[in-house]
Amino acid sequence: MQQGAGAEPFGGDTPHAAALEEALKAAVAQGKPPLADMIRYQMGWADRFTQRPLLSPPPRWHGMMCLLTCEAVGGDASRALPAAAGLELLHEFCRLHGDIEEGVPERERRQTVWWAWGPSQAINAGDSLFALARLAILSLPARGLSPVVVGEVALRVDQATRALFEAQHHYLRSRDILGQSPEAYVQGIEARSGTVMGCAASVGALLGGANREAHRQFEMAGRKAGLAAALAREMAQVWEQPATELANVQDRQVSLPLIFALAHAPETERAVLQGIFNRQKVIEDADLRVAASIMERTGARTYCQGLMDSASREALTAIEAAVGASRAKDLKALVLAMVQLQLPSTKGLPKGVPKGVQREAGPYA
Repeated sequence: MQQGAGAEPFGGDTPHAAALEEALKAAVAQGKPPLADMIRYQMGWADRFTQRPLLSPPPRWHGMMCLLTCEAVGGDASRALPAAAGLELLHEFCRLHGDIEEGVPERERRQTVWWAWGPSQAINAGDSLFALARLAILSLPARGLSPVVVGEVALRVDQATRALFEAQHHYLRSRDILGQSPEAYVQGIEARSGTVMGCAASVGALLGGANREAHRQFEMAGRKAGLAAALAREMAQVWEQPATELANVQDRQVSLPLIFALAHAPETERAVLQGIFNRQKVIEDADLRVAASIMERTGARTYCQGLMDSASREALTAIEAAVGASRAKDLKALVLAMVQLQLPSTKGLPKGVPKGVQREAGPYA
């Protein structure tokens, strides 16, 4: 999202959001400048040159997923704050390293850390975020959690992190392959965008005292919520994207609409797409319009929309199955907002999505 813009309904004025932001700042305060300045910049708290505070940070989806899940199962969300902060710091670590790996120079009108400070310092800053995430999680005993529970939280987070690294490895190895199947590509999206979100929901259920079946249901809900948001982002790359996001497509970044169109377009239009995306130069705006038109005609938008709606429904159903309709309200609103925030308009979104939410750059995906 544009820094300084509101992020309703999950910005700083919502329950737990302010407490989560304070927990994050307390965790980052352990570091010293200038490294700490880079981390504050990555977290959306400060301008690069002046370190002046920005008006509002981006939504903290992973931390809020953890806190709201803990509360939904009857737990005290304040006891889960260190874990929520740790998960959010882990997400920022992944996002920072992902920007380096994928060569992303800018997100939402701000230079990425590696582009501003160089890749070596950015890698170091990312590693620092990872350490801060671990330290935050290991501070859970101060909230009255037993060593057994804390160990289980740390285990789940480490398992999710390893799974995410494996998914990112596969993505980096195959991202320039235009002949992937849409099904395999979607599996990769879910692994990259849903793994840590599923972990956040599972950890929230654990800290709230829910049973193992609820842990499983919430883990699936988080994964599907992450997938739905990522699918919305894949659509926004091609259709109605703001000018600042054109670079993803112009640099020939593979997306689901493109993969689907290559698998289903007539031979002549497939050749046109391959010609556009195989060129050894930046793709021109006119070529982007031609490519987007071909993707539309092949049904790529309808396909992506259907998958996004299905993943959203699966997430909402799993949440309601775990805690019932009355306790599911806030979590369901969170999931729907996550999806809307990836799109520049509300056109074609799942029914019930709140309006008035700003758009934010996605996770590691």
